[in-house]
Amino acid sequence: MMKKGVQMAYYYHTIAGPIGATLGYSNRTKEPYFFINLGYEF
Repeated sequence: MMKKGVQMAYYYHTIAGPIGATLGYSNRTKEPYFFINLGYEF
């Protein structure tokens, strides 16, 4: 089975660090997903 999907993301740089949101869909899970990211990754 071939994996296919779409994703949209937006990030904004603030004084406290980047803030972002990601919304997507994958045919493997057949469910949409949503992530919110706050700050830097270490």
